[in-house]
Amino acid sequence: MKRDIPPREWYAHFSPVQSVWGDMDALGHVNNVLYFRYAETARLDYMQKMGTQVPGLDKRMWQDDGMILAEITCRFLQQLRAPADLMLGTRVARMGDKTLFFETSMYLGDATQPVAVVDAVIVWFNFQTQKAISIPQEVRDAVMKIEVRAPEQV
Repeated sequence: MKRDIPPREWYAHFSPVQSVWGDMDALGHVNNVLYFRYAETARLDYMQKMGTQVPGLDKRMWQDDGMILAEITCRFLQQLRAPADLMLGTRVARMGDKTLFFETSMYLGDATQPVAVVDAVIVWFNFQTQKAISIPQEVRDAVMKIEVRAPEQV
């Protein structure tokens, strides 16, 4: 399925990531699995920023309820070689009752076109009941404070 590539200005939150020589595979480019690791680093950075806006969220999020990864995909747009200084733009593109749809675009430095875009479906989850639950309002509010473009409501 072909999807539009979001423009860089849609991202308010950026995380620097550096690829290193050991990230390359036998073909001489960064191994595909590392794109997911880079995006995870950026999502966790975004979540830490959310946690600074919601008192106690960082502790609660890993004990009672919080986010779990339900699905992840990557659109590889260009080959990436190491070493490379990357800037990862992360945003919540869509928000449902129980789900956050994170999008992370990976840019070489200040480039306007990403080398890859990772889409991750995150579910708000109760760890005691082992069931998806509604995203708390304070989390929704924190997302809205971070974003320059309001997430689509789904």
